[in-house]
Amino acid sequence: MMQKMLPVLGGLIVGLAIGIFVAGQLPGSGDEELSSVREKRESEEAEKAGSPAEVSRVPRPEEDRLSKEVEETSAPLPSDQLIGPALERHARDGIARGWRSKRQDEIPPAQLEEGFLSFVETVMKLPEAIGAGLAKAQTEGESWEEALAAGDATRLLVLGDEKNISPPWELLEDEKRLEDFFRPRHGEKLIDLSGDPREIAEKLEDGATLEFGAGVFDLGPFVQALRLKRGGDQADLADLTIRGAGMDNTLLVLSSEFSPPGHLDRLRIRDCTVHCKDHYLFDQRRGAVVLDCERVRIVGFDMGAGGSSMFNAKQGLASMKHCQILGGYSRAPVGFGNLYDVRSSANGSRFEGCLIREIEIGSHLRGHHLFVNCRLEDILDRASRFEKNEAIRLVGTQVSHFERRPVRHDLNDLFPDWMNRMSRN
Repeated sequence: MMQKMLPVLGGLIVGLAIGIFVAGQLPGSGDEELSSVREKRESEEAEKAGSPAEVSRVPRPEEDRLSKEVEETSAPLPSDQLIGPALERHARDGIARGWRSKRQDEIPPAQLEEGFLSFVETVMKLPEAIGAGLAKAQTEGESWEEALAAGDATRLLVLGDEKNISPPWELLEDEKRLEDFFRPRHGEKLIDLSGDPREIAEKLEDGATLEFGAGVFDLGPFVQALRLKRGGDQADLADLTIRGAGMDNTLLVLSSEFSPPGHLDRLRIRDCTVHCKDHYLFDQRRGAVVLDCERVRIVGFDMGAGGSSMFNAKQGLASMKHCQILGGYSRAPVGFGNLYDVRSSANGSRFEGCLIREIEIGSHLRGHHLFVNCRLEDILDRASRFEKNEAIRLVGTQVSHFERRPVRHDLNDLFPDWMNRMSRN
């Protein structure tokens, strides 16, 4: 408190010193100046009359000006006019009570005065601070509504992260409205994976599209190219597409997780199986991710290290339709997989017609996540805990909890001899 009041007391002392100095230096100021003027005039009148002069108090212009200057120096401060007796009494009584709550003695007059001056300073500044706060809240609320109306997922997630707000349930429940947030803004531009990752990074732009036929393909160079995509606005990408020839025909293998340096607005994955190969599918902690998957099988993320999660993002919005997310295909001991590892409320997802099996869903889960007509089979969540998770809503979804020891699954059963068949293009 003393430190806070030093500037105020210092200002008062400096102001007083300046007033004294000015009063002594400015011509025609102060009581002494007035007295000197009066004495001189009385002496002149006495000489003319030949007798001692009687004091004349007829106001003169010079005296009026000097008197006005003196009066102005003692004009009340604005706080003296605004802080009335009742409010002053309330403040002083409260300061005294606060002192007694910490000590046995009464507050000394000097400290009481110091506290009251601090109160006055705070009250005088408070209206402007309140107005600024209201303006900020109004602007943020308008920005949130604008992002919802425009279908701007990235903007919505960034604002949600700042204000600790999740994508609203009403948005996730409205399928047609939600589609606006995943609608492409850029046309597809077909690229290939020839060259090293730096050369591939040069090809990456909004709308970049990869197409794969039947077979097993190494997606590692593409993921590395994404991580190399840095520098200003170029770090943010939109409308990237990865398309295969069917969930049972195309296997894409990751050598590391998706982790672009900026926002990734609308990554679409279609008609393939993605083997994370002991990595997250996404590990995005610096920007927003908007993920749109249809007819995609995702395996191999339950590696038993870290969160062992399919999706790890600070800010994320996902639409998953007719997908399969399966545990047991990693090299680690089974039973460690998680659907999400998100620690921010700025996360939301809608799963529709999906199969999710042998992983935990509710661990480290924040935000809003809707499951519509899904099958959650042998999930690792405890039933009592899963049912109470407010981040999850189920609509027409079947749930069964694991009642036996998880088993390991072999990816060769889905894609025979997949490791020897893998190619880049």
